[in-house]
Amino acid sequence: MGAAFQPGAKFGVGDRKDQLDLADIGGKANAATHKVKDSGVGAGDQAQGGARMPLFDHFVGEAEDRLGEAGVERLSFELLNRDLDQPFKYMRIWLVDQWSKIGLNVTQRIVPVGPWFEAMRSENFDVTLEGNCQSVINPVLDVQKYLPRSVFTENYGNFEDQHEIDLYQQILHETDPARQRILFRNFEKYVLDEQAHELFVLWQHRIVPYRSYLKGWKAGPSFYVNQDLATVWLDR
Repeated sequence: MGAAFQPGAKFGVGDRKDQLDLADIGGKANAATHKVKDSGVGAGDQAQGGARMPLFDHFVGEAEDRLGEAGVERLSFELLNRDLDQPFKYMRIWLVDQWSKIGLNVTQRIVPVGPWFEAMRSENFDVTLEGNCQSVINPVLDVQKYLPRSVFTENYGNFEDQHEIDLYQQILHETDPARQRILFRNFEKYVLDEQAHELFVLWQHRIVPYRSYLKGWKAGPSFYVNQDLATVWLDR
């Protein structure tokens, strides 16, 4: 899952309208996360008794600082979302809660799947929550969703970035797996951190409960592999 921003969208700030690129705040916040990682402070560094994590405190503090530098105290925007429980309902609750902790006032527009796609395709939104689901596990295909819309029409961030396209072309034509891995890390840092065209929110793994008499099926963490049912049988 990821949050896509309309570039240069105007968000209400108090009683006035300011031009504020929310993606810039996201990029600085991501950079703060990398700084914490480099310092050796991990998400698992949580004290007993429910104390807040140093990583969380640092992230919130950095985001508040960036909002202050932008002259923003009461930033308001609307989150467009799909009317579906899993995972959209739970992710929107979590996102709105987290944004509220740094002083953002976020309202929601929750619509069925048809109007949801129509709003994204017509650029009728401030921020939207949307997924990236491919049919096979192939990193070169998986990251196409994050390319500019002129290259990948189902990217609803509506931005253009020739440097990002050039980075992807390097990945696409690299035949050395070790070198391609390095290029992927550069692409990842550029898109999600330096430019923050989109924010990566959730990595979803599948949990499948099944009866004890179901035999021959090994449930993996992916939606797309191990789907051959020829070996599945019922012991009853």
